[in-house]
Parts: sequence; C-alpha cells; structure tokens
Amino acid sequence: MKKRIVALLSVILILSFSVSMVSAETGYFSSQKRVRGAGSTYVICNVNPSKSTDGGSYYVTLTSFSYQIQGVPLVFNNVVGANDLVFRPYTTAGNEATSYPLNFKYASTDSNGEIRKNMSYGNNAQKNHRYQLKCSLGASSATSEFVFSGRWTP
Repeated sequence: MKKRIVALLSVILILSFSVSMVSAETGYFSSQKRVRGAGSTYVICNVNPSKSTDGGSYYVTLTSFSYQIQGVPLVFNNVVGANDLVFRPYTTAGNEATSYPLNFKYASTDSNGEIRKNMSYGNNAQKNHRYQLKCSLGASSATSEFVFSGRWTP
C-alpha cells in the first residue's frame, strides 16, 4: 500500500512540475486609469510576462474597478456596465500579438469579486517572447473614466 501511495505522489509531483513548466508568467497591475476615447496605452505591470507556448489564449482578470456615469452619484457594483474596456497584447517590439481584442463590456464578477476573461491569439503569438498589454476605454463607453486593477497571463 505504501508503494502505491509513493508512486501516486511521484506521478502527481511530476505532472505538477510539467504543468508549471508550460504555464506563462502572470503580470499584476494596479490603479490603471483610462479615459474614454483617449486611445490605447500600455498597462503598467510589475513584470513583462512571456508566453511558454505558441498560440493559445491570453487571460485578463480585473480584481477591482470603479467608474462614474456623468450626472449619477458614484455607485460601486459588480458589473462593468456599458463600458468598452478593451485589452490587446503586443510584442515588446510593438507588433500586435493577436487581432482579437478582449472586451469587458457588461462583464460581471464571480464569487471572488473578480472578472476573468480570455481570448484566443489565433496563430500570431509565439512562445518565449515577452509581451505588453495595451488597454483603452472605447469612445462608445458610458463613462468618461475607468479605474481598474488586476492581472494578466499571456
């Protein structure tokens, strides 16, 4: 019985090590502010994450956000609302890593109070390259400013 448990634990350790080797770094960002229609700017992360596989998907998680609709008192809720908060990764050379932007419009939070979305790269993203994340608040957004914090995994 002990041999089976040891063998099972060995397999679990090997698999968990393998999974950790293929997962990408995660970048964290806080207090990012976007103004409606002002164009895209890079999200300032604590790391410049890299991908460990070709293709695949990228993930963005909003851990906090706030906004105010003009003329309406500030209300904290768990829905992004009618705001086109759009993210798109770029290579450090400034090339689009995907033609598919990730839009948080009308997204709502999970039980942890976070919003997580993912989007496919298509065939543009390559492993072992570092990426930057651009973000904009679309001109059609309901609010003039949007402030958010979160993380992303390329």
